[in-house]
Amino acid sequence: MTGEVRQTLICSLVVAAASLAVVNPAPSQDRIDPSGIAGAMILCGGAEPPAAARIKFLALAGGEKAKLVIVIPAREKSDEPITNSKRVEGELAKWKIPAGATARLIVLDSGEEAGQGAVLRPLRDATAVWLADGTWPRHSTINSGVEQEIQKLIARGGVAGGTGGGALALAALVPDAKVETDFQEKGKKERLWEAMQAPGPVPRWGIGVDKDAALLIHHRHLEVLGNATVTILLNAAVQPSGQKRREIVLKPEDFQDLTLLRRAAQSRAKPLGSDTTRETRLEHHGSLVLVGGGGISSEVVKRFIELAGGADAPIVVLPTGNPPDDPPRPSREAKMLEKAGARQVVVLSQRTLAEVESPQWKAALQQAKGVWFGGGRQWRFIDCYEGTAAQTAIHDVLRRGGVIGGSSAGATIQGEYLCRGSPLGNQAMQAEGYERGFGYLPGTAIDQHFSQRKRWGDMTELMRRHPQLLGIGIDEQTALIVQGNTAEVLGKNQVYFYDYRAPPADPQHDFILAKPGEKFDLLRRRLVEKPPAAGKEQ
Repeated sequence: MTGEVRQTLICSLVVAAASLAVVNPAPSQDRIDPSGIAGAMILCGGAEPPAAARIKFLALAGGEKAKLVIVIPAREKSDEPITNSKRVEGELAKWKIPAGATARLIVLDSGEEAGQGAVLRPLRDATAVWLADGTWPRHSTINSGVEQEIQKLIARGGVAGGTGGGALALAALVPDAKVETDFQEKGKKERLWEAMQAPGPVPRWGIGVDKDAALLIHHRHLEVLGNATVTILLNAAVQPSGQKRREIVLKPEDFQDLTLLRRAAQSRAKPLGSDTTRETRLEHHGSLVLVGGGGISSEVVKRFIELAGGADAPIVVLPTGNPPDDPPRPSREAKMLEKAGARQVVVLSQRTLAEVESPQWKAALQQAKGVWFGGGRQWRFIDCYEGTAAQTAIHDVLRRGGVIGGSSAGATIQGEYLCRGSPLGNQAMQAEGYERGFGYLPGTAIDQHFSQRKRWGDMTELMRRHPQLLGIGIDEQTALIVQGNTAEVLGKNQVYFYDYRAPPADPQHDFILAKPGEKFDLLRRRLVEKPPAAGKEQ
Protein backbone atom coordinates (compact mmCIF):
# COMPACT_ATOMS: atom_id res chain seq x y z
CA MET A 1 0.00 0.00 0.00
CA THR A 2 1.54 3.33 -1.05
CA GLY A 3 1.99 6.26 1.26
CA GLU A 4 -0.54 8.13 -0.89
CA VAL A 5 -3.32 5.96 0.51
CA ARG A 6 -4.58 6.95 3.92
CA GLN A 7 -6.18 4.31 6.11
CA THR A 8 -8.66 5.40 8.73
CA LEU A 9 -10.48 2.95 10.99
CA ILE A 10 -13.54 4.53 12.57
CA CYS A 11 -15.72 2.38 14.76
CA SER A 12 -18.99 2.86 16.65
CA LEU A 13 -21.28 3.75 13.75
CA VAL A 14 -24.00 1.99 11.84
CA VAL A 15 -25.66 2.61 8.51
CA ALA A 16 -28.54 0.20 8.11
CA ALA A 17 -29.76 -1.16 4.81
CA ALA A 18 -33.29 -0.67 6.01
CA SER A 19 -32.70 2.95 6.92
CA LEU A 20 -31.17 3.78 3.55
CA ALA A 21 -34.11 2.03 1.97
CA VAL A 22 -36.56 4.52 3.38
CA VAL A 23 -34.57 7.67 2.62
CA ASN A 24 -35.73 8.06 -0.97
CA PRO A 25 -35.51 11.08 -3.24
CA ALA A 26 -38.64 13.21 -3.34
CA PRO A 27 -41.61 11.22 -4.69
CA SER A 28 -41.95 11.41 -8.46
CA GLN A 29 -44.79 13.45 -9.86
CA ASP A 30 -46.40 12.88 -13.26
CA ARG A 31 -43.50 14.69 -14.90
CA ILE A 32 -40.32 12.64 -14.63
CA ASP A 33 -37.04 14.55 -14.57
CA PRO A 34 -35.45 13.27 -17.80
CA SER A 35 -31.87 13.88 -16.69
CA GLY A 36 -31.82 10.84 -14.38
CA ILE A 37 -29.48 11.06 -11.39
CA ALA A 38 -26.86 13.80 -11.05
CA GLY A 39 -23.95 11.42 -10.53
CA ALA A 40 -23.46 7.67 -10.81
CA MET A 41 -24.21 4.42 -8.98
CA ILE A 42 -22.82 0.90 -9.37
CA LEU A 43 -24.88 -1.97 -7.92
CA CYS A 44 -23.14 -5.35 -7.79
CA GLY A 45 -25.04 -8.60 -7.56
CA GLY A 46 -22.49 -10.56 -5.52
CA ALA A 47 -20.14 -10.14 -2.58
CA GLU A 48 -17.26 -9.00 -4.81
CA PRO A 49 -17.44 -6.44 -7.63
CA PRO A 50 -16.48 -7.57 -11.16
CA ALA A 51 -13.17 -6.18 -12.39
CA ALA A 52 -14.97 -3.95 -14.87
CA ALA A 53 -17.01 -2.44 -12.03
CA ARG A 54 -13.88 -1.58 -10.03
CA ILE A 55 -12.27 0.07 -13.07
CA LYS A 56 -15.39 2.09 -13.87
CA PHE A 57 -15.83 3.12 -10.22
CA LEU A 58 -12.28 4.46 -9.93
CA ALA A 59 -12.58 6.29 -13.25
CA LEU A 60 -15.84 7.98 -12.24
CA ALA A 61 -14.31 8.79 -8.83
CA GLY A 62 -11.65 10.91 -10.53
CA GLY A 63 -8.74 8.52 -11.07
CA GLU A 64 -5.57 10.06 -9.61
CA LYS A 65 -7.66 12.83 -8.06
CA ALA A 66 -10.15 10.46 -6.42
CA LYS A 67 -11.08 10.81 -2.77
CA LEU A 68 -12.58 7.47 -1.80
CA VAL A 69 -14.51 6.42 1.29
CA ILE A 70 -15.06 2.69 1.73
CA VAL A 71 -17.70 1.65 4.27
CA ILE A 72 -17.98 -1.84 5.78
CA PRO A 73 -20.36 -3.20 8.44
CA ALA A 74 -18.67 -4.04 11.74
CA ARG A 75 -19.99 -7.61 11.78
CA GLU A 76 -19.38 -10.46 9.41
CA LYS A 77 -22.26 -12.60 8.17
CA SER A 78 -21.58 -14.95 11.09
CA ASP A 79 -22.59 -11.98 13.28
CA GLU A 80 -19.13 -11.99 14.89
CA PRO A 81 -17.72 -8.49 15.44
CA ILE A 82 -14.47 -7.42 13.74
CA THR A 83 -11.70 -7.37 16.37
CA ASN A 84 -8.64 -6.58 14.21
CA SER A 85 -7.63 -4.66 11.11
CA LYS A 86 -7.27 -7.62 8.70
CA ARG A 87 -10.62 -6.89 7.10
CA VAL A 88 -9.68 -3.22 6.84
CA GLU A 89 -6.36 -3.88 5.15
CA GLY A 90 -7.94 -6.45 2.85
CA GLU A 91 -10.68 -4.11 1.69
CA LEU A 92 -8.25 -1.32 0.79
CA ALA A 93 -5.80 -3.69 -0.90
CA LYS A 94 -8.49 -4.94 -3.30
CA TRP A 95 -8.95 -1.54 -4.92
CA LYS A 96 -5.46 -0.88 -6.31
CA ILE A 97 -5.87 2.80 -5.58
CA PRO A 98 -4.13 5.01 -8.21
CA ALA A 99 -1.10 7.02 -7.12
CA GLY A 100 -2.25 10.44 -5.96
CA ALA A 101 -5.69 9.25 -4.89
CA THR A 102 -6.69 8.96 -1.24
CA ALA A 103 -8.83 6.34 0.47
CA ARG A 104 -10.45 6.25 3.90
CA LEU A 105 -12.23 3.28 5.39
CA ILE A 106 -15.11 3.48 7.87
CA VAL A 107 -16.34 0.53 9.94
CA LEU A 108 -19.91 1.03 11.13
CA ASP A 109 -21.08 -0.35 14.44
CA SER A 110 -23.56 1.86 16.33
CA GLY A 111 -26.42 4.04 15.19
CA GLU A 112 -26.17 6.54 18.04
CA GLU A 113 -23.22 8.45 16.60
CA ALA A 114 -24.32 8.47 12.97
CA GLY A 115 -24.33 12.24 12.83
CA GLN A 116 -20.88 12.85 14.35
CA GLY A 117 -18.59 15.15 12.40
CA ALA A 118 -15.59 12.80 12.61
CA VAL A 119 -17.41 10.42 10.31
CA LEU A 120 -19.29 12.89 8.14
CA ARG A 121 -16.26 15.01 7.24
CA PRO A 122 -14.65 12.37 4.97
CA LEU A 123 -17.97 11.89 3.19
CA ARG A 124 -18.42 15.61 2.64
CA ASP A 125 -15.08 15.80 0.88
CA ALA A 126 -15.36 12.50 -1.03
CA THR A 127 -15.72 11.99 -4.76
CA ALA A 128 -16.82 8.37 -4.27
CA VAL A 129 -18.17 6.01 -1.61
CA TRP A 130 -18.37 2.21 -1.64
CA LEU A 131 -20.56 0.14 0.70
CA ALA A 132 -19.05 -3.32 1.10
CA ASP A 133 -20.95 -6.56 1.53
CA GLY A 134 -21.84 -7.83 4.97
CA THR A 135 -24.65 -8.13 7.47
CA TRP A 136 -26.05 -4.63 7.78
CA PRO A 137 -27.97 -3.89 11.00
CA ARG A 138 -31.56 -2.79 10.59
CA HIS A 139 -32.27 -0.32 13.36
CA SER A 140 -30.85 3.04 12.26
CA THR A 141 -32.82 6.25 12.24
CA ILE A 142 -34.30 7.80 9.12
CA ASN A 143 -32.28 11.01 9.59
CA SER A 144 -28.84 9.38 9.61
CA GLY A 145 -26.21 11.94 8.64
CA VAL A 146 -24.28 9.27 6.73
CA GLU A 147 -27.26 8.51 4.54
CA GLN A 148 -27.77 12.18 3.77
CA GLU A 149 -24.10 12.65 2.87
CA ILE A 150 -24.24 9.75 0.40
CA GLN A 151 -27.22 11.36 -1.28
CA LYS A 152 -25.40 14.70 -1.39
CA LEU A 153 -22.35 13.04 -2.93
CA ILE A 154 -24.44 11.66 -5.79
CA ALA A 155 -26.25 14.99 -6.17
CA ARG A 156 -22.93 16.82 -6.69
CA GLY A 157 -21.87 14.38 -9.41
CA GLY A 158 -20.00 11.77 -7.37
CA VAL A 159 -20.28 8.00 -7.59
CA ALA A 160 -21.60 5.51 -5.02
CA GLY A 161 -21.26 1.75 -5.34
CA GLY A 162 -21.88 -1.37 -3.33
CA THR A 163 -21.76 -5.14 -3.17
CA GLY A 164 -24.30 -7.51 -1.62
CA GLY A 165 -25.93 -5.85 1.38
CA GLY A 166 -24.21 -2.59 0.53
CA ALA A 167 -25.75 -2.63 -2.95
CA LEU A 168 -29.19 -3.22 -1.44
CA ALA A 169 -28.65 -0.28 0.90
CA LEU A 170 -27.84 2.01 -2.03
CA ALA A 171 -30.62 0.60 -4.18
CA ALA A 172 -33.21 2.81 -2.54
CA LEU A 173 -31.59 5.80 -4.27
CA VAL A 174 -32.49 4.45 -7.73
CA PRO A 175 -35.64 6.40 -8.67
CA ASP A 176 -38.84 4.34 -8.34
CA ALA A 177 -37.01 0.98 -8.46
CA LYS A 178 -36.92 -2.15 -6.33
CA VAL A 179 -33.68 -4.16 -6.47
CA GLU A 180 -32.59 -7.74 -5.79
CA THR A 181 -28.98 -8.99 -5.81
CA ASP A 182 -27.80 -12.59 -6.38
CA PHE A 183 -30.75 -12.65 -8.75
CA GLN A 184 -29.92 -16.06 -10.19
CA GLU A 185 -30.87 -17.68 -6.88
CA LYS A 186 -34.16 -19.52 -6.72
CA GLY A 187 -37.08 -17.43 -5.49
CA LYS A 188 -35.42 -14.03 -6.01
CA LYS A 189 -37.48 -13.18 -9.08
CA GLU A 190 -40.77 -13.96 -7.34
CA ARG A 191 -39.67 -11.89 -4.35
CA LEU A 192 -38.88 -8.93 -6.59
CA TRP A 193 -42.24 -9.15 -8.37
CA GLU A 194 -43.91 -9.13 -4.95
CA ALA A 195 -41.90 -6.12 -3.76
CA MET A 196 -42.95 -4.18 -6.86
CA GLN A 197 -46.61 -4.53 -5.86
CA ALA A 198 -46.15 -2.58 -2.64
CA PRO A 199 -48.39 0.53 -2.59
CA GLY A 200 -46.64 3.85 -3.04
CA PRO A 201 -46.81 7.26 -4.69
CA VAL A 202 -45.16 6.10 -7.94
CA PRO A 203 -45.32 3.04 -10.21
CA ARG A 204 -42.48 0.66 -9.39
CA TRP A 205 -40.11 -1.22 -11.69
CA GLY A 206 -37.59 -3.91 -10.79
CA ILE A 207 -33.86 -4.56 -11.19
CA GLY A 208 -32.37 -8.03 -10.65
CA VAL A 209 -28.55 -8.20 -10.65
CA ASP A 210 -26.88 -11.60 -11.01
CA LYS A 211 -23.91 -12.59 -8.84
CA ASP A 212 -21.17 -11.87 -11.39
CA ALA A 213 -22.74 -8.70 -12.81
CA ALA A 214 -22.97 -5.05 -11.86
CA LEU A 215 -25.33 -2.35 -13.06
CA LEU A 216 -23.90 1.09 -13.80
CA ILE A 217 -26.35 4.00 -13.60
CA HIS A 218 -24.74 7.21 -14.86
CA HIS A 219 -27.16 10.11 -15.28
CA ARG A 220 -29.80 8.29 -17.36
CA HIS A 221 -27.48 5.70 -18.93
CA LEU A 222 -27.69 2.10 -17.66
CA GLU A 223 -24.99 -0.42 -18.58
CA VAL A 224 -24.16 -3.99 -17.54
CA LEU A 225 -20.62 -4.61 -16.26
CA GLY A 226 -19.14 -8.03 -15.56
CA ASN A 227 -19.84 -11.53 -16.90
CA ALA A 228 -23.52 -12.11 -16.07
CA THR A 229 -26.89 -10.49 -16.70
CA VAL A 230 -29.17 -7.84 -15.25
CA THR A 231 -32.95 -8.30 -15.54
CA ILE A 232 -35.41 -5.41 -15.73
CA LEU A 233 -39.01 -6.12 -14.67
CA LEU A 234 -42.12 -4.10 -15.53
CA ASN A 235 -45.51 -4.77 -13.94
CA ALA A 236 -48.50 -5.79 -16.01
CA ALA A 237 -50.42 -2.81 -17.35
CA VAL A 238 -53.87 -1.87 -16.19
CA GLN A 239 -56.73 -1.85 -18.67
CA PRO A 240 -57.42 -1.03 -21.45
CA SER A 241 -54.06 -2.19 -22.86
CA GLY A 242 -53.72 -5.19 -20.54
CA GLN A 243 -50.06 -5.72 -21.42
CA LYS A 244 -48.52 -8.66 -19.58
CA ARG A 245 -45.54 -8.51 -17.27
CA ARG A 246 -42.38 -7.69 -19.15
CA GLU A 247 -38.83 -8.91 -18.57
CA ILE A 248 -35.82 -7.29 -20.27
CA VAL A 249 -32.62 -9.32 -19.92
CA LEU A 250 -29.46 -7.25 -20.41
CA LYS A 251 -26.21 -9.05 -21.22
CA PRO A 252 -22.69 -7.76 -20.49
CA GLU A 253 -22.10 -4.35 -22.13
CA ASP A 254 -25.79 -4.01 -23.01
CA PHE A 255 -27.31 -0.67 -22.09
CA GLN A 256 -30.69 0.83 -21.32
CA ASP A 257 -32.17 4.23 -20.48
CA LEU A 258 -33.27 5.09 -16.95
CA THR A 259 -35.85 7.67 -18.02
CA LEU A 260 -37.31 5.30 -20.61
CA LEU A 261 -37.81 2.59 -17.97
CA ARG A 262 -39.34 4.98 -15.44
CA ARG A 263 -41.71 6.29 -18.09
CA ALA A 264 -42.57 2.73 -19.16
CA ALA A 265 -43.57 1.87 -15.58
CA GLN A 266 -45.62 5.05 -15.43
CA SER A 267 -47.34 4.38 -18.75
CA ARG A 268 -48.32 0.88 -17.64
CA ALA A 269 -50.11 2.46 -14.72
CA LYS A 270 -51.88 4.81 -17.16
CA PRO A 271 -51.80 3.07 -20.55
CA LEU A 272 -52.33 4.64 -23.93
CA GLY A 273 -55.65 3.74 -25.52
CA SER A 274 -58.65 5.30 -23.86
CA ASP A 275 -57.49 8.84 -24.72
CA THR A 276 -56.76 8.22 -28.41
CA THR A 277 -60.30 7.84 -29.70
CA ARG A 278 -61.05 11.47 -30.47
CA GLU A 279 -62.09 12.52 -33.94
CA THR A 280 -59.16 13.13 -36.25
CA ARG A 281 -59.52 16.80 -36.99
CA LEU A 282 -58.19 20.11 -35.76
CA GLU A 283 -60.49 21.32 -33.01
CA HIS A 284 -59.58 24.98 -33.54
CA HIS A 285 -59.11 27.47 -36.37
CA GLY A 286 -55.38 26.95 -36.65
CA SER A 287 -53.29 24.95 -39.10
CA LEU A 288 -50.58 22.30 -39.10
CA VAL A 289 -47.69 21.85 -41.52
CA LEU A 290 -46.23 18.33 -41.36
CA VAL A 291 -43.08 17.68 -43.43
CA GLY A 292 -41.56 14.24 -44.00
CA GLY A 293 -37.92 15.38 -43.82
CA GLY A 294 -35.28 15.25 -46.50
CA GLY A 295 -35.60 18.91 -47.46
CA ILE A 296 -38.36 21.52 -47.39
CA SER A 297 -39.46 23.26 -50.57
CA SER A 298 -39.81 27.04 -50.76
CA GLU A 299 -43.51 26.48 -51.54
CA VAL A 300 -44.06 24.79 -48.18
CA VAL A 301 -42.07 27.41 -46.24
CA LYS A 302 -44.03 30.25 -47.84
CA ARG A 303 -47.29 28.47 -47.07
CA PHE A 304 -46.29 28.20 -43.41
CA ILE A 305 -45.51 31.93 -43.24
CA GLU A 306 -48.83 32.77 -44.90
CA LEU A 307 -50.74 30.60 -42.40
CA ALA A 308 -48.93 32.41 -39.56
CA GLY A 309 -50.21 35.74 -40.87
CA GLY A 310 -47.51 36.92 -43.27
CA ALA A 311 -43.96 38.21 -43.16
CA ASP A 312 -44.44 40.29 -39.99
CA ALA A 313 -46.03 37.47 -37.95
CA PRO A 314 -44.03 36.50 -34.82
CA ILE A 315 -42.64 32.97 -35.28
CA VAL A 316 -40.90 30.80 -32.66
CA VAL A 317 -38.42 28.10 -33.70
CA LEU A 318 -37.77 25.14 -31.36
CA PRO A 319 -34.53 23.35 -32.40
CA THR A 320 -34.44 21.06 -29.37
CA GLY A 321 -34.88 17.83 -31.35
CA ASN A 322 -31.11 17.93 -31.93
CA PRO A 323 -28.45 17.53 -29.23
CA PRO A 324 -27.44 20.79 -27.53
CA ASP A 325 -24.58 22.65 -29.22
CA ASP A 326 -21.76 24.19 -27.22
CA PRO A 327 -21.45 26.92 -28.25
CA PRO A 328 -24.94 27.17 -29.80
CA ARG A 329 -25.04 27.14 -33.59
CA PRO A 330 -27.34 29.31 -35.70
CA SER A 331 -30.68 27.62 -36.33
CA ARG A 332 -31.10 26.24 -39.87
CA GLU A 333 -34.85 26.52 -39.50
CA ALA A 334 -34.60 30.20 -38.58
CA LYS A 335 -32.39 30.86 -41.62
CA MET A 336 -34.90 28.99 -43.81
CA LEU A 337 -37.81 31.12 -42.58
CA GLU A 338 -35.91 34.41 -42.81
CA LYS A 339 -34.76 33.59 -46.34
CA ALA A 340 -38.42 33.07 -47.28
CA GLY A 341 -39.32 36.55 -45.95
CA ALA A 342 -40.19 36.07 -42.25
CA ARG A 343 -39.08 39.15 -40.30
CA GLN A 344 -39.84 38.22 -36.68
CA VAL A 345 -38.23 34.87 -35.94
CA VAL A 346 -37.23 33.97 -32.37
CA VAL A 347 -35.19 30.84 -31.60
CA LEU A 348 -35.86 29.24 -28.18
CA SER A 349 -33.10 26.67 -27.72
CA GLN A 350 -33.09 26.42 -23.90
CA ARG A 351 -33.88 23.03 -22.39
CA THR A 352 -34.12 23.11 -18.59
CA LEU A 353 -37.46 23.20 -16.81
CA ALA A 354 -36.71 26.63 -15.34
CA GLU A 355 -35.86 28.01 -18.78
CA VAL A 356 -38.90 26.68 -20.63
CA GLU A 357 -41.18 28.04 -17.90
CA SER A 358 -39.43 31.41 -17.69
CA PRO A 359 -41.19 34.76 -18.31
CA GLN A 360 -39.15 35.17 -21.51
CA TRP A 361 -40.51 31.92 -22.95
CA LYS A 362 -44.02 32.75 -21.87
CA ALA A 363 -43.89 36.16 -23.53
CA ALA A 364 -42.45 34.80 -26.80
CA LEU A 365 -45.08 32.05 -27.09
CA GLN A 366 -47.95 34.33 -26.13
CA GLN A 367 -47.05 36.62 -29.03
CA ALA A 368 -46.32 33.85 -31.54
CA LYS A 369 -48.53 33.27 -34.55
CA GLY A 370 -46.43 30.31 -35.66
CA VAL A 371 -44.24 27.64 -34.02
CA TRP A 372 -41.75 25.47 -35.93
CA PHE A 373 -40.36 22.21 -34.49
CA GLY A 374 -36.99 21.32 -35.98
CA GLY A 375 -35.74 17.86 -36.89
CA GLY A 376 -33.68 15.46 -34.78
CA ARG A 377 -35.15 13.04 -32.25
CA GLN A 378 -38.70 13.44 -31.03
CA TRP A 379 -38.00 12.18 -27.49
CA ARG A 380 -35.98 15.33 -26.84
CA PHE A 381 -39.12 17.43 -27.40
CA ILE A 382 -40.94 15.25 -24.87
CA ASP A 383 -38.14 15.62 -22.31
CA CYS A 384 -38.05 19.41 -22.71
CA TYR A 385 -41.72 20.34 -22.89
CA GLU A 386 -44.03 17.56 -21.68
CA GLY A 387 -45.91 18.54 -18.56
CA THR A 388 -44.62 22.12 -18.61
CA ALA A 389 -46.25 25.51 -19.05
CA ALA A 390 -44.45 25.70 -22.40
CA GLN A 391 -46.39 22.72 -23.75
CA THR A 392 -49.66 24.46 -22.96
CA ALA A 393 -48.43 27.75 -24.43
CA ILE A 394 -47.44 26.04 -27.70
CA HIS A 395 -50.88 24.45 -27.99
CA ASP A 396 -52.44 27.86 -27.34
CA VAL A 397 -50.85 29.14 -30.56
CA LEU A 398 -53.00 26.64 -32.44
CA ARG A 399 -56.10 27.39 -30.36
CA ARG A 400 -56.01 31.07 -31.27
CA GLY A 401 -55.70 30.38 -34.99
CA GLY A 402 -51.96 30.16 -35.50
CA VAL A 403 -49.90 27.48 -37.22
CA ILE A 404 -47.63 24.75 -35.89
CA GLY A 405 -45.15 23.20 -38.30
CA GLY A 406 -42.24 20.81 -38.25
CA SER A 407 -40.11 18.46 -40.29
CA SER A 408 -39.13 14.84 -39.59
CA ALA A 409 -39.20 14.55 -35.76
CA GLY A 410 -40.96 17.92 -35.74
CA ALA A 411 -43.81 16.36 -37.72
CA THR A 412 -44.07 13.17 -35.67
CA ILE A 413 -44.31 15.05 -32.37
CA GLN A 414 -47.60 16.61 -33.53
CA GLY A 415 -49.46 13.31 -33.59
CA GLU A 416 -51.21 11.76 -30.61
CA TYR A 417 -49.17 8.57 -30.74
CA LEU A 418 -45.40 9.13 -30.83
CA CYS A 419 -43.75 6.94 -33.46
CA ARG A 420 -40.06 6.09 -32.99
CA GLY A 421 -39.80 7.79 -29.62
CA SER A 422 -37.07 5.65 -28.04
CA PRO A 423 -33.93 7.39 -26.73
CA LEU A 424 -32.06 4.16 -27.62
CA GLY A 425 -32.49 4.60 -31.39
CA ASN A 426 -34.98 5.36 -34.15
CA GLN A 427 -35.45 1.84 -35.51
CA ALA A 428 -38.25 0.76 -33.17
CA MET A 429 -41.65 2.11 -34.20
CA GLN A 430 -43.06 1.63 -30.69
CA ALA A 431 -41.14 2.66 -27.58
CA GLU A 432 -42.97 1.95 -24.34
CA GLY A 433 -42.65 5.02 -22.16
CA TYR A 434 -42.33 7.39 -25.10
CA GLU A 435 -45.60 6.69 -26.92
CA ARG A 436 -47.48 9.92 -26.32
CA GLY A 437 -47.01 12.82 -28.71
CA PHE A 438 -48.34 16.33 -28.18
CA GLY A 439 -51.62 15.49 -29.91
CA TYR A 440 -52.10 18.62 -32.03
CA LEU A 441 -53.70 16.28 -34.58
CA PRO A 442 -55.88 14.02 -32.41
CA GLY A 443 -56.13 10.28 -33.00
CA THR A 444 -53.10 10.02 -35.30
CA ALA A 445 -49.68 8.39 -35.49
CA ILE A 446 -47.33 10.27 -37.84
CA ASP A 447 -44.17 8.74 -39.35
CA GLN A 448 -41.71 10.38 -41.76
CA HIS A 449 -38.96 9.53 -44.32
CA PHE A 450 -41.63 6.97 -45.14
CA SER A 451 -41.12 5.18 -48.47
CA GLN A 452 -37.48 6.27 -48.64
CA ARG A 453 -36.76 4.18 -45.52
CA LYS A 454 -39.30 1.45 -46.39
CA ARG A 455 -41.43 1.97 -43.30
CA TRP A 456 -44.72 0.47 -44.55
CA GLY A 457 -44.46 -2.67 -42.41
CA ASP A 458 -43.73 -0.69 -39.26
CA MET A 459 -46.94 1.29 -39.68
CA THR A 460 -48.93 -1.87 -40.39
CA GLU A 461 -47.68 -3.40 -37.13
CA LEU A 462 -48.60 -0.27 -35.20
CA MET A 463 -52.09 -0.18 -36.73
CA ARG A 464 -52.73 -3.78 -35.71
CA ARG A 465 -51.92 -2.87 -32.13
CA HIS A 466 -53.79 0.47 -32.13
CA PRO A 467 -56.50 0.17 -34.80
CA GLN A 468 -58.34 3.23 -33.47
CA LEU A 469 -55.54 5.48 -34.73
CA LEU A 470 -55.19 6.97 -38.20
CA GLY A 471 -51.68 6.18 -39.41
CA ILE A 472 -49.98 8.83 -41.56
CA GLY A 473 -46.69 8.14 -43.37
CA ILE A 474 -45.12 11.18 -45.07
CA ASP A 475 -42.43 10.90 -47.71
CA GLU A 476 -39.35 13.08 -47.82
CA GLN A 477 -39.63 16.47 -49.55
CA THR A 478 -43.38 16.23 -48.99
CA ALA A 479 -45.71 18.13 -46.68
CA LEU A 480 -49.22 17.69 -45.36
CA ILE A 481 -51.14 20.93 -44.69
CA VAL A 482 -53.96 20.35 -42.18
CA GLN A 483 -56.92 22.65 -41.60
CA GLY A 484 -60.08 21.41 -39.93
CA ASN A 485 -60.58 17.83 -41.08
CA THR A 486 -58.86 18.33 -44.45
CA ALA A 487 -55.22 17.46 -45.21
CA GLU A 488 -53.62 18.66 -48.46
CA VAL A 489 -50.46 17.14 -49.94
CA LEU A 490 -47.72 19.51 -51.16
CA GLY A 491 -44.26 18.74 -52.46
CA LYS A 492 -42.50 16.10 -54.51
CA ASN A 493 -43.70 12.70 -53.26
CA GLN A 494 -46.64 11.06 -51.48
CA VAL A 495 -48.48 10.52 -48.19
CA TYR A 496 -49.84 7.17 -46.96
CA PHE A 497 -52.99 6.93 -44.79
CA TYR A 498 -53.76 3.79 -42.74
CA ASP A 499 -57.26 3.03 -41.46
CA TYR A 500 -57.53 -0.22 -39.47
CA ARG A 501 -60.90 0.34 -37.83
CA ALA A 502 -61.99 -2.51 -40.09
CA PRO A 503 -59.55 -5.10 -41.49
CA PRO A 504 -58.17 -3.91 -44.86
CA ALA A 505 -59.56 -5.66 -47.92
CA ASP A 506 -56.05 -6.18 -49.27
CA PRO A 507 -53.45 -6.77 -46.52
CA GLN A 508 -50.68 -6.27 -49.07
CA HIS A 509 -51.99 -2.80 -49.91
CA ASP A 510 -53.41 -1.58 -46.60
CA PHE A 511 -53.12 2.17 -47.12
CA ILE A 512 -54.70 4.99 -49.09
CA LEU A 513 -52.18 6.86 -51.22
CA ALA A 514 -52.43 10.64 -51.60
CA LYS A 515 -50.35 12.39 -54.26
CA PRO A 516 -49.27 16.04 -54.52
CA GLY A 517 -52.28 18.29 -55.00
CA GLU A 518 -54.73 15.76 -53.55
CA LYS A 519 -56.69 16.23 -50.34
CA PHE A 520 -57.70 13.73 -47.67
CA ASP A 521 -60.73 13.87 -45.39
CA LEU A 522 -59.32 12.99 -41.96
CA LEU A 523 -62.74 12.58 -40.38
CA ARG A 524 -64.17 10.23 -43.01
CA ARG A 525 -60.75 8.77 -43.79
CA ARG A 526 -60.97 8.99 -47.56
CA LEU A 527 -59.66 11.06 -50.43
CA VAL A 528 -61.60 14.20 -51.27
CA GLU A 529 -63.04 13.92 -54.73
CA LYS A 530 -62.08 16.74 -57.05
CA PRO A 531 -65.03 18.69 -58.48
CA PRO A 532 -65.51 18.25 -62.23
CA ALA A 533 -63.82 20.83 -64.43
CA ALA A 534 -65.96 23.82 -65.47
CA GLY A 535 -67.97 23.24 -68.65
CA LYS A 536 -67.94 19.45 -68.46
CA GLU A 537 -71.17 17.54 -68.28
CA GLN A 538 -72.18 16.07 -64.95
